[in-house]
Amino acid sequence: MLCRQLQWVQSNADAIRRVQEELAAQPAPIHVPRERKPAPKQLDDGPLILVETARPLPTLQLPENNPPAH
Repeated sequence: MLCRQLQWVQSNADAIRRVQEELAAQPAPIHVPRERKPAPKQLDDGPLILVETARPLPTLQLPENNPPAH
């Protein structure tokens, strides 16, 4: 096991205290608020069009491809 191979070493109390004091003396990081992305453009709310990809598209008859009947 890995736990049996580890050995405890004593830490230098002066070094720990010195580092803790240095960390405490550092100024706190400044919070920079996140800038929001611009709102997306208004999308068309019209009806959706189903496009079949299994059939060849050139032969597919869509309503907007047909001229209006008078």
